[in-house]
Amino acid sequence: MFGLVRRLVLALAALAVVGVVAAPAAQAVDPTPVVHSETAQVGPYAMRVSFTDWPVYAGKSLDFTFLPEDGIAGHTARMTMYRPNGDTLRTTRAQRTAKELQRFVRGYDRWGLDTFLLPDQGTWRFEFTVDGPKGHGVGSVSFPVGAMPGPPLAVSWAVGLLPAIAVLPIGVLLWLRGRRNRHPVEWSWA
Repeated sequence: MFGLVRRLVLALAALAVVGVVAAPAAQAVDPTPVVHSETAQVGPYAMRVSFTDWPVYAGKSLDFTFLPEDGIAGHTARMTMYRPNGDTLRTTRAQRTAKELQRFVRGYDRWGLDTFLLPDQGTWRFEFTVDGPKGHGVGSVSFPVGAMPGPPLAVSWAVGLLPAIAVLPIGVLLWLRGRRNRHPVEWSWA
């Protein structure tokens, strides 16, 4: 009995040591796999715009990261997204067109959009306004967005609803049979 407890304690201690030793190595890995990057000249700043998927398709979620060459410390930035037809994409609840860039959730050393999708096919333009130690800068980057992958949304919804449509008549039939077979209960207290 004591041998089993001793082996269990030793195994847990070994597991804790492995966790402590492996933690710094795990943190050193970049959590956001960058597949493609574009460079935008935003006034005196070179801004690297990175994508976690390339080519970009409409309706498909991906991560965008934005990183000036001298880092984001001491900088503030706003971004406006322009649809292929020239309209701005309204991204906040207050329906403002310019969005202040926030730190990326999986890499605080850069700005980013986490699991974001672009709804339309065509050439999108991201326009940046950056304020920092070198002053004020404005610039943009454009990139193509392909058609939404897969079948059209109406077909996808129709196929997805087929099981519910098939079950509905069965449910109605069972409900009608239950109503027909119901007999009034007669109570007798005698």
